[in-house]
Amino acid sequence: MELQNNYQEFQSRGVEVLAISTDSLEDTAGIISQIGIEFPVLYNTEGDVPRAYGVFNHFGDGLATGSVFVVDLDGNVAWKSIYSGVYDLITSADILAAIDAL
Repeated sequence: MELQNNYQEFQSRGVEVLAISTDSLEDTAGIISQIGIEFPVLYNTEGDVPRAYGVFNHFGDGLATGSVFVVDLDGNVAWKSIYSGVYDLITSADILAAIDAL
């Protein structure tokens, strides 16, 4: 996973990576362990968080849409990128460039 591979680069900039999963803990825990994800993964099986950020059910599939939000220390969204298709990928380089531009 690209975010995990670049996690230290985020930390060196004083940035924390958080993933939010709407899948059950049981469905995701094995994958997290297998990949060796070190950053926090928050579980929100009800989907409240994706709904609050406006990224739920974009494709009519009842799922959270892949997206990245950079939230500043005041809790404001400083940058965001929302997938326009199921195969979109927001790279760590894109996220780091957005952070550096703030």
